[in-house]
Amino acid sequence: MILRDDIRLELKGFEAGSDFGGFAKGLVDDLYLDAPSDASLTASFTRFEDHVTGAIQISSSQGVFSATAGGVDAEEVAQKIVRRIRKQLIAWKQSRWERNRALIGSDEARESIT
Repeated sequence: MILRDDIRLELKGFEAGSDFGGFAKGLVDDLYLDAPSDASLTASFTRFEDHVTGAIQISSSQGVFSATAGGVDAEEVAQKIVRRIRKQLIAWKQSRWERNRALIGSDEARESIT
């Protein structure tokens, strides 16, 4: 379930109702689904003349995941940022899984001793 209070998307310098707005919203909503359960997400994209800059930050009790990028194509900038955040989320999930696996292994080792 997506709570709108947990996601903030700011677009500056883009025309109201632009195709990019819908594109960015879709990317951000999908990214939020991969975030920790207590996360809040803030995304910001700014167009100034021919240059677009963007930033996304996910904040949670598990940590902060963030990335920025710039370029001339807004969709490419957004996709680049999302890829960078996804890499961070994958690394977090792998380390969490490895920690859980180590804990389970130590519990099993203790049980076999007793």
